[in-house]
Amino acid sequence: MIVNRKNQLGLAFDLNMQEEIFKMHYNKYIEPVKDMDTKIGSMVQITDLLRDEKNHHYLFKETAKDIASRIKLDKGKFEDFSFITDKLPVKKCTYLVGKDKFFRWVRWSENSDILVICVKLVEPDAEFKDEINNMKIAFSGLSDNQIKKMVLDSKQAGDITEKQYISLISSIDNKNFDELISKGYVYYMWGINEGKLSFPQNERNEDFFADMMEFVKLLTFTELSELETVILPPNTSVGTKKQGKYLNQSNSKITIVDSTWNKVLIKGDSFRVSGHLRLQRYGENLSKVKLIFIDEFEKSGYTKNSLKN
Repeated sequence: MIVNRKNQLGLAFDLNMQEEIFKMHYNKYIEPVKDMDTKIGSMVQITDLLRDEKNHHYLFKETAKDIASRIKLDKGKFEDFSFITDKLPVKKCTYLVGKDKFFRWVRWSENSDILVICVKLVEPDAEFKDEINNMKIAFSGLSDNQIKKMVLDSKQAGDITEKQYISLISSIDNKNFDELISKGYVYYMWGINEGKLSFPQNERNEDFFADMMEFVKLLTFTELSELETVILPPNTSVGTKKQGKYLNQSNSKITIVDSTWNKVLIKGDSFRVSGHLRLQRYGENLSKVKLIFIDEFEKSGYTKNSLKN
C-alpha cells in the first residue's frame, strides 16, 4: 500500500484546510463568546490542535481495524470517558483512516482536558451538484499541470490573491482535482473534561455517534493494549507482498499499527466461541485496566437445568 497525501486525508491536512476548519469553528462557537479570556483560550487550544507540530500519525492495518471494531461499546459510554481518559498520555495523535476522514486528539498536560476533532470529506448538497458538474466539464481532460497553469494565469490577471493561489496549488498537489471540487469539508470537534463528554446535545446525530464510536474504539485499542507497531520514516517501505507492503511517500513519520498483540489463547472442547475483546483489570488491588484479546476457542460443554416454578 502506498501511503501519501492523496489517499490519506490526515496527511493532506495542510494550512489551507486548517484555516478553513478554524474559520468554521470560530464563526460558530468562538465569535459569540463574550468573555475575552475564554475566547482567547479557546482560540489557542483550537489552533494548537489543528497545527501539525508534535503530532504523531497512526495508520491502522485492516487487521488492526477489524480487531478494534470488535470492542463492545454503547452510546452510554460516550457520556463517561473516565475508563480511558485517566490513562491517556500527554500527546497529540492523528488516526489515519482513509482518503475521506481522519481523527486527531491532543492532551496538553496530565491534568488538562482532551480535545478531539474528526474531519471528513462528504458529498455536496443537491443545490451545488450542477455547479460542480459544470466545473468538471470545463476541466475535463486537463492534467494537473494544465490546471495549475490556469490558476497561475488567474493570479497574474489579478483574479485571485497570492494566498488563494498558494492554497489552490497546494490542494491540487494533495488531492485529485476531481475529488477536490466534488466534496466539501465537515467536522466534529468535542472535548473531554474530567472524563465527561463536552459536545452540544442539540447537535448530536447518528453520524456524530458513528464517528464517535469509531474514534473511541481506535483510542481504546491504541492506548489500552500492548501494540505491535512499526515506525515508517518518509520515503521508506516495510513488509512484503504476502504480509502487506507499506511505502511511505509522505513527508511525515508514520506508525503502522498491526493486530498481533496481547493475545490470550484458551482451548477446550464442545463448542466454539468467537474472538473478542475484553477490558481486563490487573495490578495492585486491580487498580489498572488494559485491553486484551481473547482468541477464538473451543469451550467445554455444560448442562443447563430447566427452570422450575
